[in-house]
Amino acid sequence: MEVVEGSASYGSCDYDAIAAQYDSLRKDPKSLQEDRAIARFLREYLAPGCKVLDLGCGTGLLLELLALQPEDYIGIDPSEKMLEELQRKFPEHETKNKAFGAEDLEDVDVAVSIFGPISYVDPDLVFQLVSSGVSYFLMFYKEDYRPVTYDMCQVEFHPYPFQRYNLPSQDFGSFSVVTNLRTPDGSLAFPRQSLRRAERAKTDPSGVKFKPSGGLSSELESYYFLDGDVPLKGHGKGNAKGSDVPLKGHGNTGNAKGSGILALPYAWKQAGWLCVLPFLAVAMMMSFTLWLTGTLFRLVDARANEMNVPMVSRDWGMLGQMAFGRCGQLLFSGCALVDLYGGLVSGLILASSQLKFLFPSLSTAVLSVGCFGVLLILLFVQTRHFSSLAVVGLGSMLIILSCLLITGGELVALGEAAEDQVMVNWAGLPPAAGVAIYTFMVHSEAPLVYQLMEDRSQWGQAVLCSTGLAAAFFAALAMLCYSFFGDGTAQSFPMNLGRSPLNLQLLPGELNGAMSALCLISVTLKLLVNVPLLAAPILGPLEECLRLGCWTKVLFSLATACLCLFLHDDAAFVIELVGIVPQNFICIVLPCAAFLKLHGDLGGFRSCILWLLIVSFAIYGLDATVALVLENVPWIC
Repeated sequence: MEVVEGSASYGSCDYDAIAAQYDSLRKDPKSLQEDRAIARFLREYLAPGCKVLDLGCGTGLLLELLALQPEDYIGIDPSEKMLEELQRKFPEHETKNKAFGAEDLEDVDVAVSIFGPISYVDPDLVFQLVSSGVSYFLMFYKEDYRPVTYDMCQVEFHPYPFQRYNLPSQDFGSFSVVTNLRTPDGSLAFPRQSLRRAERAKTDPSGVKFKPSGGLSSELESYYFLDGDVPLKGHGKGNAKGSDVPLKGHGNTGNAKGSGILALPYAWKQAGWLCVLPFLAVAMMMSFTLWLTGTLFRLVDARANEMNVPMVSRDWGMLGQMAFGRCGQLLFSGCALVDLYGGLVSGLILASSQLKFLFPSLSTAVLSVGCFGVLLILLFVQTRHFSSLAVVGLGSMLIILSCLLITGGELVALGEAAEDQVMVNWAGLPPAAGVAIYTFMVHSEAPLVYQLMEDRSQWGQAVLCSTGLAAAFFAALAMLCYSFFGDGTAQSFPMNLGRSPLNLQLLPGELNGAMSALCLISVTLKLLVNVPLLAAPILGPLEECLRLGCWTKVLFSLATACLCLFLHDDAAFVIELVGIVPQNFICIVLPCAAFLKLHGDLGGFRSCILWLLIVSFAIYGLDATVALVLENVPWIC
């Protein structure tokens, strides 16, 4: 549909009427995450100093994201009131109160239309744009998308004009992206179709067979995550959250304590069927270091008894002190605290994000108040009930597994099960191994679990049994998901449930929509039941130090809820940062170092193996930490 020049409306929606409150309509967590993803992509692919035409500039979102200089920018929008809001924020930038026309492409280098305005433009004008020789980055509404203004004025739009001209596109959540921006090596982000072919498509639309390009999957997917997903960007090293590009985007894959299993199927997508090999290797290594942790506490139990160290204080700090003195105590305690509290905060943020998708009308402030209340209640759960919480967590995973099997059955019956699985993708093996490490990272809670055991001599058998069963369950779940969805496996596999592997749209039938909601609830439960186990090792010493009774829990809950609210928009960075150091140090480096110190003579071969693990994972963890900070905190550079 063509927009009439001078009109303030797109379709039947009067944007003048909502201009004053428009900015507030896109402040939900998902919109903010999308904003950051697009900003990072455009910063990488827009050449410095190019003249940018902002189609449907609205209140100036592109300027907020990219901070373009006035001489490098022209904004166009038919809504006078929307432009007034832009001019209030950016008075020096040029704008035009009109609808888009081909004449606007003169003297510009790049045409950009983010988050849907191009969907209102006549398809013939879109064709003129992509045929003009300018670079372009255009985001079209997908067919089932409803803009923030939809309920106000029933907007009409054309979601697929690019399909008419056989232009390659890439899915981006609720939008489809069409671009010919060049990658740093000079190649096109999308392989641009020849104009002659596009012209034939224009004259004979019925002959067009649209096939989306995957050309942007390694760039845009690196910055975007599906509904409910949190980017966990990797560095090809199997980092804290185990993703290679947020988990390909980096993925709402779960917090530090066990819900990393939700990302595991994506590891199979990254690496192929041979992902099972690094997965089993990681499972054995993590099982060994977990056994080592319990063995270390058994070694120091007698000395702790002589020193009258209470059970609540027999933690990583005590272990570090007995092995390396005061410096060891600070190092071991610091790593454990970062892991435990970081996992607690990130888990609560992720849980609130799941609820936001279930209840989109709730504001972040309301969710934060709810977060405070839920956290406060969970902190009063007694340790004797931790096993019951574990049963709830296991039950939530069984619900998700059941939904996966139902979805798989539907896909097989409909003939839509994926057939694009690969045996191995060598480049994907390192990040896939990182996902596996993250899945088994429970070492910080090991001291508490060890102290709660009635017969601690059974620690070895307990570790072997639990990790073996967990590895079998996790691998079966991941392989089932990959077999059903193949390359369509989402970063967090609950987002596949009830959906087609081709476009992640819901399959027909009310059951599939219900399964999607049920799985979001199950993920939320899985995240929340970990809270008491994460908080207990922190609260014990804190209560002993402050001596405020139950008020310690109240203050702790309030401070944590405020921190979650403050960090909510930076959840991806926080989750990844607090995971890198604990992953490599608490799980591998520190147990091996303490065992070398406390056990005495181990023999040359075993000592060499432990030293190899210590050195390699210490370098690896520090390198990943520096890379992550430099990538996400630009002012350091």
